[in-house]
Amino acid sequence: MTHANGAPEPPPDFERPPPSPASLIPPRTEYRPPLSQRFGDDNTIAPTAMYAGLAMTPVFGVIGFLLADLLAIPGNWTIPFAIGCGVFGGLTVLFISMAIARRAGKTVGALMMPSGATTPYQRQFSAIDALAVQGRVDEALAAYEAEVAAAPADVEVIVRTADLYMEHKRTPARAAELLRRIRTIPAAPPEKILYASHRLVDLYLGPLADRGRAIVELRVIIEKFPGSTAATFAREGLAKLKRELHEDTHGPA
Repeated sequence: MTHANGAPEPPPDFERPPPSPASLIPPRTEYRPPLSQRFGDDNTIAPTAMYAGLAMTPVFGVIGFLLADLLAIPGNWTIPFAIGCGVFGGLTVLFISMAIARRAGKTVGALMMPSGATTPYQRQFSAIDALAVQGRVDEALAAYEAEVAAAPADVEVIVRTADLYMEHKRTPARAAELLRRIRTIPAAPPEKILYASHRLVDLYLGPLADRGRAIVELRVIIEKFPGSTAATFAREGLAKLKRELHEDTHGPA
């Protein structure tokens, strides 16, 4: 809309552009950190320790007077000696308090926000598992195989991939290959090695139909975990398999 003289008429209020966010914020004054933040990383520890040291300085000063009397220090040295004891005691409390508080802070921080240095991060595969649940098994297997290719020494990935092959009865030979690989990984936990051997026995007694290899895997369990319950069951299974092989070769006794 324009005036009669041709000049544009200002838009009504509802058409005016809103003010920029910067214009709504009052100018900031220069930020000056409090005293507690001028001590670097010990921002809240230092002032607390300092207050403790100051509070204990008079106490150590009184102790200094008593020590001066016990040690028979000349009178003109009594006050300097007591002041020195107070300052020394206060500084000692200051540094000890800072050390204790800093150590406690690191401990609490490690508990509240672990860095992963002591507790390794466990990878999640819920998206891939969801594909299998939806019946998209081939896609899930392809995704797991990609993970195995990207991290060939990741025992958890290998176990999950082999389990998925076995669960859906897909390519048992590939599942066995993956499970055997676990024993070649130096950092593989013993429980994963035992699990892999058990799963290999299942494969050799099942779809792969190789009782000879099953016997080998049972012997691996017995040799690597001799005092375990798994070894006890492996001995029983080994004896049974040997009887079956003997009967197949020579007939029942």
